[in-house]
Amino acid sequence: VVPRCDVLNVEDAREHPMLKDNLAIPELGVIAYLGIPLTDGQGMPLGSFCAIDTVPRRWTRENEELMCDLAQATLSELELRRLGKELLDLNQQKNQLLSMAAHDLRTPLGAIAGYTSLLLGSDRFGVLSEPQRKLLDKSHRAAQYMVGLIDHLLDVSKIESGALTLDLQPHNVEEVLRQVLDIVSVLAENKGQSLQVTSQPVMLRLDSEKIQQVLLNLLSNAVKFSSAGSQIWVQLSAGEGQVRLAVR
Repeated sequence: VVPRCDVLNVEDAREHPMLKDNLAIPELGVIAYLGIPLTDGQGMPLGSFCAIDTVPRRWTRENEELMCDLAQATLSELELRRLGKELLDLNQQKNQLLSMAAHDLRTPLGAIAGYTSLLLGSDRFGVLSEPQRKLLDKSHRAAQYMVGLIDHLLDVSKIESGALTLDLQPHNVEEVLRQVLDIVSVLAENKGQSLQVTSQPVMLRLDSEKIQQVLLNLLSNAVKFSSAGSQIWVQLSAGEGQVRLAVR
């Protein structure tokens, strides 16, 4: 089957000129044999998918067609297992890269958070003006936010299990929004854009960090895809048991 890469249909191996001396006849009782070649995607033979009988048997055309279908199903299963192994290997490589990325990103961000905290908490570097203190405070909170975001996003075990754990606590949504605006405002200023914000205090039980991720995506995309010098409107409103946040 393999050398010829073709079907081998044998009614009685004891009378077959090529097989009559094969040891499979006396030792394994192989009398009738129907073999279908198993080939890879390039047509190279991998082996034989066969049916065996211990008595003479005339294999019909229907038998051959059924065996060909079963052989194809076997090849599909083999290919799925091969791809599954490749995916597992790639997933392991991904986890290693994520771990390296977490370490490489966390270290400088942690340093930024540490330096800004040192500057904010000490007068030995000089008295800070109010604008300087505000900028340092924004930088410090942005660095802390990024460190926390990396820790959560790179928790591979949670990602792979598909489990999303929510830390629901009472929060003022307006305050959560303001924290994100502090981060995005610098990006908007660099493009000469203005953020027009209309909001009101709204208390909700929510996961603050995950809501920040959502808002940061919305607002950073608004800045990124709006032209220079444009206005970006942000509105936070509540009523009828719902909270609505719109970015335009």
